[in-house]
Amino acid sequence: MKLLLKYNTLIMAIGLIPAIVCMILCIFFPDAKVLYICSLVSIMYILYKLARPSVHLPNLILLHVTLALAITSLIKGISSDMLIPDRTVPITLEILMLCFSLPYLIAPHSYSRLFSKFHYEIPILNFWATQVITVLSVIHLFALCLIYLLFHPLSHNTLYVMTHITPPLVYILCIIVNYAFIKTISQTYKKIPILRIAPICNGKIYVVPRNTQDKEYGKLDLPMEDYIYPNETDIDKYAGKIASQYLGNISYSSEPRFSLKHLMQTDKNNESKKTIILYVLPLTNENQLSNGKGKFVTPEEIEKNSSLYSSLLREEIDHLDMVTQIWKEFK
Repeated sequence: MKLLLKYNTLIMAIGLIPAIVCMILCIFFPDAKVLYICSLVSIMYILYKLARPSVHLPNLILLHVTLALAITSLIKGISSDMLIPDRTVPITLEILMLCFSLPYLIAPHSYSRLFSKFHYEIPILNFWATQVITVLSVIHLFALCLIYLLFHPLSHNTLYVMTHITPPLVYILCIIVNYAFIKTISQTYKKIPILRIAPICNGKIYVVPRNTQDKEYGKLDLPMEDYIYPNETDIDKYAGKIASQYLGNISYSSEPRFSLKHLMQTDKNNESKKTIILYVLPLTNENQLSNGKGKFVTPEEIEKNSSLYSSLLREEIDHLDMVTQIWKEFK
């Protein structure tokens, strides 16, 4: 459980928990009441999370689960047992979840563009978790259909197990698989260097609030940061690619320049360190980045109000101070 909590912000499959709880409670209590209560609680939780300014990386799995619960509740309330017979809520939820997952896997960029309009970013973690859920659900539903076709007619107890007991077990397995995958990826990512790019102009550094779900969320930091994956052999070219993606149609005369390579402590015991490669992107005019997301600040401002800035930027500020002054003189 301690390890699960350690990766709880990364395991997007935990968004399945409301569905799992609903499925399990349906074993002991009437379907309709359980469905209405779980739907209401799930909706209230999402509204609570949206009301918190720290949530900018939504759990798409939780959103799909909430939609599935709400739609199932609506159909159950309107048609009673006509469209969703008694003891079939779990299998219905699994089918609806699969229907929501497939469009996202087919067109993830469309989802990203939609959420970006509301200033939300969909992390790749959602895509990985959705893949796990989709694969296991497809296998499960295909197996159920095969068993039904081969051994029809089935006993009441067999049908009950197939439609009521196995769906929550599949979703629990999804969380376990997602956890194992995230743990493996996290161990791998600890060894991957991080590329950071600092736009500079007139002796100032451009900073924006961090939008990652970590302990430094909201702290001002450099706007461009990404992992340097093993297939990226030309770091200069990769830095130019990252800068081009961030700046979009903004024209700039100079390419990112290598500036510093340093180590960042990743745990309290100082046993693990990550390599940071810092680049600077000299700009000719501060208005080139006047998009409202960030601002240019002087190194002195960062040192004066250090609590507002990320720990990484505070480590790099002495070096950036020297670099910005050199480029200011060079200009």
